[in-house]
Amino acid sequence: MEIVYSGFDSLYFSIKGALSAKAVKRYGNLKALATQQDANETFYVEGRSMRYHLQPNGKRGGYTYLIDTGLVGSTICFKTNLARNQHNGFVEISSACLLAHGWRASVEQALAHVKALGFHVVSISMNRVDYCIDFLDAPIEIDSRDFIAHSRVKKRAFHEPLSVMDHVEMRSVAQSGHVQSLTLGTMPGRQVIVYNKRAEVIEKRKHYWFDAWGIDRNDTTRTVHRVEVRAGKDHLMNNGIRTLEDFEAHIGLILTDAVTAIRWVATPLNRRQCHTCASPSRMGGHPDPHDQRYGPS
Repeated sequence: MEIVYSGFDSLYFSIKGALSAKAVKRYGNLKALATQQDANETFYVEGRSMRYHLQPNGKRGGYTYLIDTGLVGSTICFKTNLARNQHNGFVEISSACLLAHGWRASVEQALAHVKALGFHVVSISMNRVDYCIDFLDAPIEIDSRDFIAHSRVKKRAFHEPLSVMDHVEMRSVAQSGHVQSLTLGTMPGRQVIVYNKRAEVIEKRKHYWFDAWGIDRNDTTRTVHRVEVRAGKDHLMNNGIRTLEDFEAHIGLILTDAVTAIRWVATPLNRRQCHTCASPSRMGGHPDPHDQRYGPS
């Protein structure tokens, strides 16, 4: 077993500020075309050679305009409100962008797009952060009994009754199929998810991940399992993370706390002890063959 990738997988933030009246008018006309054709409307911005794509739909929360900057980019959402003292922008940076450029360059790139699109930026507020660790050939059979957490933490399991392409919620332990993912916790709080990343990559055709892992996509003997920590808006705010400066200074502690609070104890002995221990939260974690601690760089 080895770690073949670790890094941020999603970064979402809202932006205080507003579009210019000229930009609102232009995007209104473009969205009318997109809605009429029920397809993205491609456009350019003066001084930039890249293509932007305005979607025919909006986003919950009052965001009228959704603009896609490409696979290795981000989705940028705007409201029509012209008041600069309100949060009228929202950015979702893609996992492909974070994989290719890292979090810092990805944020800088996204903000450059926001400004080029005619939005005046006052400040930003972190909304969601996902961090992942990918394990190659991990000797793991996902079982909710092998993960210990506080009793208030909700667990949900998904299994594959027919194939790795068909993920459904496991409602009965009598149902057949291998468990593909286990989710502990809820958003917009904190979640830890363990899942079969190789299966998800194949299903969603994100084949660039095989290059990132350095393995042959046709080699079915290799497995990749991902441990993903998600910090939602409420969890970030409760831990004092609002700005980019807060994020850079404190996100490491948030991630470390998450993987400490929710642990894998996947050995028969540990499982028996977990069910008989008066305080399972005191149980030790699964023994690491490399005796390492890992976290965000």
